[in-house]
Amino acid sequence: MASAKTTEIFNFSAQQIFDVIKDFESYSDFLSEVKDSKIVEDLGPNKKIVELSVSMIKDFSYQIVATLDEPKSVKWVFHSGDVFKSNSGSWVLKPISENQTEVTYEVEADFKIFVPSMIAKKMIAVSLPNMMKTYKERIKKVSSKK
Repeated sequence: MASAKTTEIFNFSAQQIFDVIKDFESYSDFLSEVKDSKIVEDLGPNKKIVELSVSMIKDFSYQIVATLDEPKSVKWVFHSGDVFKSNSGSWVLKPISENQTEVTYEVEADFKIFVPSMIAKKMIAVSLPNMMKTYKERIKKVSSKK
């Protein structure tokens, strides 16, 4: 099983950050490894089944059940797919001030197929700093349009 966790300070409100995280259908607009993402089923106001098509070493798709607690957190658990046995994680947002938020991202995944530990680590942990930077850039871009 591969896992990773990081905490950073974002100079945005929790709501600004939450709005980008919950916009699953725009992930392919700013996350280079996501080729397509869509909500395939709405399970109520705070729960969605999301399908992600990803290109990371190979192309694959999987579905997660995302639970939203606006604007505090987005948590997910694996629903279906052919690469993962499990995939769970969360975004937890803790306001520090009006325009500053402590953001904790955590992910844990186990693969159905053999994945060398170096590759699993790269898929889960190594890309974290770049992903956090990409989210910050997206939040800035979306927030400047409002």
